[in-house]
Amino acid sequence: MPVVFNTAVIDSGVLFTALTINYVERAQLPGPKRSAILSDTVDAELRASADLRHAYLQLLSGVRNPLITSHVVGELQGLQTSRSRLRGEDLRFFWVHSLEFLLARNFDETRSSDRYERHRGHA
Repeated sequence: MPVVFNTAVIDSGVLFTALTINYVERAQLPGPKRSAILSDTVDAELRASADLRHAYLQLLSGVRNPLITSHVVGELQGLQTSRSRLRGEDLRFFWVHSLEFLLARNFDETRSSDRYERHRGHA
């Protein structure tokens, strides 16, 4: 049975890891290219196991109301620049897949900021 969380604050590192895994899985990259991208961006345990990568994505998918801040949105670009070496079409497809991932899982910085403030007010 999948783990479900009603609300969770998602950090930029966690989100960038998920976006990278999502991109590598969806882009159906050749083995050497897949390995190179994962080795630049993902911890050794996740690199070694497709099952763990799938579980990582499933865990984030189980968050009904993921909360991110504008800082996280800004940090994603910086993480992409510092951790991955994607360029050209690869970089474009990374962001296309990333936006689809974020929208499909209810990530929206504007709504997240509002929900975060409401959530803090009820704590």
